Amino acid sequence: MSIKACLWIFIVFIVSGGMLTGRIPLSSRLYFVSCIYASVGLLWSFYGEMRDTPGALHVITVMVLYPLFFPLCAALFRAEDTLYLYKLFFVCAWIIVVIDVVYVLGSWTYLGGLLHTIFGYIYANAISTVVIDNSNAIKFNLMNIVSIIFLLPFFISALLFPRSRRSALVLTPLVLLLLAVAILSGRRALLLTMVLGPAIAFIVTYRRHPRLEKRKGSRRWWIPLAVILVALLWLYVAANLVGIRYYEGVISSIFDFTENQSNLIRVYQYRSLIDGIFNAPFLGHGAGAAASYISSYKWPWMYELYYIAFIFQYGIVGFFIYALGIAYLCWQLICSVRQNGRASFEYYLLSGFIAFMIANATNPYLSTFDYMWIIFIPYAIANRQLFRSRRILLGPSSRP
Repeated sequence: MSIKACLWIFIVFIVSGGMLTGRIPLSSRLYFVSCIYASVGLLWSFYGEMRDTPGALHVITVMVLYPLFFPLCAALFRAEDTLYLYKLFFVCAWIIVVIDVVYVLGSWTYLGGLLHTIFGYIYANAISTVVIDNSNAIKFNLMNIVSIIFLLPFFISALLFPRSRRSALVLTPLVLLLLAVAILSGRRALLLTMVLGPAIAFIVTYRRHPRLEKRKGSRRWWIPLAVILVALLWLYVAANLVGIRYYEGVISSIFDFTENQSNLIRVYQYRSLIDGIFNAPFLGHGAGAAASYISSYKWPWMYELYYIAFIFQYGIVGFFIYALGIAYLCWQLICSVRQNGRASFEYYLLSGFIAFMIANATNPYLSTFDYMWIIFIPYAIANRQLFRSRRILLGPSSRP
């Protein structure tokens, strides 16, 4: 945390200096909206403090400070940065794949034990490898699996709508290895969102007569079909190698709300939170409030059912305000895709963004610093879009 804080202060210092000299463009209207969200977060924390909620002050960092300081970094974003971000995601995905594959394959050797010790120290022992003997299946857990929730649908979309043939060839082994890691992780949300993210992104960006798509993609119609067939074959082979019956049970357990322990915990949370919502439907119980069922005694205001808990704490009014912000970011990405086509960074980002938002419904990923970039990269793209529209209206001589 100290390293993150130092880097963050350094970046904010650079951005502030650039904004004072007028070299860094930031949409005043968009940042004003960010300030509104910070005010809403502060207001509900004050409301929660009045009601003596346990986490009213703890959530100020995420709900107040981040909306104020993170958008400043959006001013640094340029059109060519999409290429650099794509390369960054590509390198990070390969690093994650190599680490996870080496960790699993070396779990019974000295190398696996060494990695287990290192990661256990870094992540405070929030790490485990489980071997299920009766079904010959391997299930492992590392903190970097959460990043795959975004990266896998991102690169699936990049493979389905590649910018070139060379790009498709380079991405194929990466996507297949990411699929293998997803299967080995046993994360049900990951297995579900890797399909829903690209599918929903495809639907919301569909156009009846997409000239750009026709010009760029009609000659490569066979690539998506080949990718789907190879991926299905790879999933079948990989599942057989590690225990297909076990993973059939993992998938079927998604809808098991009577015996599955993980689902039962969420059922108890749901019932408790819904009862609380009916008691205070419009304004909620205040930021950091805890329901009758407590999921964590260390953080009693944290629940796996993130969106239900959000309504419980911020009410329908607060939830609607924040949902508008997410919908606006999605709309900005959709507009970018309609301009640039599906073979674009914005389309790949939209797939990962949607997948992560779906996964966040059952795990509170967005309540921590580490995944805020999921929100603020689309924010940066929206900031760029607003300045581009302004230049079109005012002419090329207008300055940001």
